[in-house]
Amino acid sequence: MINIAQRLLIQEQTPNLQFVWSSTKELLPFANHQFDLIYDRRGPTSILNHSRILRPGGATVFGIHSGALDKVRERLEANGFIHIEIEEFHDAVSYFPDEKEFAKFISGIPGNPDYTDLKNGKELENKFKAHVIYGRLGIREYRYIWKAKKPE
Repeated sequence: MINIAQRLLIQEQTPNLQFVWSSTKELLPFANHQFDLIYDRRGPTSILNHSRILRPGGATVFGIHSGALDKVRERLEANGFIHIEIEEFHDAVSYFPDEKEFAKFISGIPGNPDYTDLKNGKELENKFKAHVIYGRLGIREYRYIWKAKKPE
């Protein structure tokens, strides 16, 4: 994905953007206080480095997650973030462009069989019927959006 993004940057002649792959379970390869904004989609582990790489004085971090709400709140507070806001959505819906993408998604849920395997076709048909929401194939999920600021 980074290679594709880099090619697009060259095509678009965008010199002030850089893509970096890194694990949030290790020290992130960024300078202290390098960012004004962080969008976090990976969960509470990634919060461990946010305080170091955000600029002091109101820089913002926000994220969208589906689990470990207490751990996210705990890590934000432990890293000195202020103005922590969390909004929960108990009925968020993720829609799928087609049955193949739906089958891949639900196959990745722990405890589910491989619904892309033809031997699970009948069970998959039942899943399709059970997950039609407003005429489209979707799944209702719990999500929360959080936002916090780094103080001076």
